[in-house]
Amino acid sequence: MPSLKNHRKDRLTEIIDFIVRKLDPEKIILFGSQAKGTARLGSDFDLVVVGKASLDFRSERKLKEELDRIAGLYTVDLLFWNKISPEFRKIILKTGEIVYEKN
Repeated sequence: MPSLKNHRKDRLTEIIDFIVRKLDPEKIILFGSQAKGTARLGSDFDLVVVGKASLDFRSERKLKEELDRIAGLYTVDLLFWNKISPEFRKIILKTGEIVYEKN
């Protein structure tokens, strides 16, 4: 039986692959408990998309619904770099982990 840690990692890979296909970002940064290594059962994936991706409300909602289906038991909190405050960006850069970077 695969461990919870492996399942979480596999699910994160699926989520990242989906975001890359849909948005073609420059970077994706994981932050929060998953990045800090303090995640527990039920912890969500906090991700921020860096790049030119900017969606209108309807498109963003549809993307998040698709992500929820892919994420299964996990919740994905997806943010866009251009929509968050400079203060929050600093925190993410300090504590986050780059999980995807375009070549």
